[in-house]
Amino acid sequence: MIEKLLAYHQTLVSPEFVERVMQRIEKRFKQRSMILGLFTLLGIVTGSIGFLLLWPDNFLGYLNGLDQSSLLLLSVLLVGFGAFMVWLMNDEFESP
Repeated sequence: MIEKLLAYHQTLVSPEFVERVMQRIEKRFKQRSMILGLFTLLGIVTGSIGFLLLWPDNFLGYLNGLDQSSLLLLSVLLVGFGAFMVWLMNDEFESP
């Protein structure tokens, strides 16, 4: 009797079913990652445009007046912000 129950349990779920479920999970995960990345990028662009629109008119002139060391610092800060965002959302981009 117990052997019949164990045999039934072993054939309850086929390997093909498990493979299809895992493929669907992977597809949904990739879709979720793309949506998250797209809307994060959209939020950064929208925030940047809003920042430029709310900043005084001489902001672009301010950027033109920066020397090379200030531009380097600004670039490092932007890359650091990007790295922070990747670190912050690292669990969202990990594979299941």
